[in-house]
Amino acid sequence: NKQNKQNKESKESKESNSAENKENQTTENKENNLAENKEKNNITNNDENDNNKENINGNEYEKTEEIAEAEENNENTWNTTSTKKKKKNSFPIPTLITNIDVCSKVCLELLELKQIALDSEGVELGRDGKLSVIQIATPNNQVYLFDITVMQQSAFEEGNLRLLLESENVKKLMFDCRADADALWHLHNISIKNVFDIQVQFVKFRNNKKKSRYLPGYASALKHSKILSLPDFQRVEAIKENGQKKYLSSNTLWDDRPLPNDLVNYCVIDVIYFEKMKKVFSNSSNEKNISDIS
Repeated sequence: NKQNKQNKESKESKESNSAENKENQTTENKENNLAENKEKNNITNNDENDNNKENINGNEYEKTEEIAEAEENNENTWNTTSTKKKKKNSFPIPTLITNIDVCSKVCLELLELKQIALDSEGVELGRDGKLSVIQIATPNNQVYLFDITVMQQSAFEEGNLRLLLESENVKKLMFDCRADADALWHLHNISIKNVFDIQVQFVKFRNNKKKSRYLPGYASALKHSKILSLPDFQRVEAIKENGQKKYLSSNTLWDDRPLPNDLVNYCVIDVIYFEKMKKVFSNSSNEKNISDIS
């Protein structure tokens, strides 16, 4: 009986150990299976995340291009705080000059050039009005806006604008310089020298093909030059019309500070095309004749 009892206990112990081992093996297999499944899921999720990341990046790129396109069509093209991507045909951002020392330094640098584009704006521009802004563009289309409302006569004296405007060595490309010259002489005692008037050049160019009794405006000359695509020309025309509506609605708007963006845009597009227009119309007659008339 004692032996049977011992045999029975030994058998039960073995069965217990076998069951325990089987349970442990099952648990271990489950854990292994879970680990394998988890690894597979991680690989799948990583692949999906990579795909999603690519899609997201693709969407972001497309969105960025759309935003850039929309911003490029915005009229506030010369907002210096803008971080948009510039297109090939985007307009230059002007430098506003309100400090006499900076004005002097810039004018001395401009005196080293052979040619600049020049225009001015003001309240009823002429001898009975007021000169508010002088805009100058260099051959590489760097645009400067000299704030005469802020600097007053000091811009011409200590600021060296007189030296630049009266220099015989720097050619000034202008379009219909009559009101500008009238205001400069009668209001600031500046006798502008070495002027080449694109309007005079265009009249000669146009009259070789078609006679007209009337002097053409800037938009007409720009359109005939064909230096811009139709959409770009329409954009320029819209900016000009918008600027005109602004300043015609208020006699003193050119003296408002800060200068409204619409008028800043207006100033810039008035000078950045002169050089290209001059080249297009250059076969009309010799330059000396046009300079003499100007």
